[in-house]
Amino acid sequence: DWNKVERMLATTATRHVNLHLAPEAAWFPAIPVHSVAAADVEHVCERMVRTDEAVVRRFGPERVIVENDYGGTSATPQAACLPETIARVVAETGCGLLLDLSHARLAARNLGTDAQTYMRSLPVHRLEEIHITGVRRFSGHWLAATRRAAAGDPFIERYAGEWLDHLPMTTADWRFLRWATGEWRRGAWR
Repeated sequence: DWNKVERMLATTATRHVNLHLAPEAAWFPAIPVHSVAAADVEHVCERMVRTDEAVVRRFGPERVIVENDYGGTSATPQAACLPETIARVVAETGCGLLLDLSHARLAARNLGTDAQTYMRSLPVHRLEEIHITGVRRFSGHWLAATRRAAAGDPFIERYAGEWLDHLPMTTADWRFLRWATGEWRRGAWR
């Protein structure tokens, strides 16, 4: 509903339309969720570009930002989380990047790569916004507290034991934010 989005933008004076780069694995039934084979990456990337282009046509590339995702519990094809996929979506649509540091750390973990190397491979020259939250395994205290607060919510068991963001910041999270701050202060990131 484009009119609803327009009203929300006007009402809140929001600068950007934010799109999560998290296509559903169900859109690609022939592609194994963890596949990073070239043909599978190409198919996922083409679909993401086509989807995002519609929003860019409506609002203009200067108002649209795409947010990196990490794939979570196999809900998003891993191909969508590759830095080269994200870079291609940004390049082909002309939009900006919303770098979610927590999502990037989790994506790097899922892809088996270093988080700093992963982030340096993203299109940080098109950076418009940055998000940060705490990252840790969703277990122990946080899992128990969530179960008490939202008993029966399927989200809880779906993510139990998984590495998750949107949790309070830890010393490691603050350390990582300090590194990221250094990247944009020294001009490596826009």
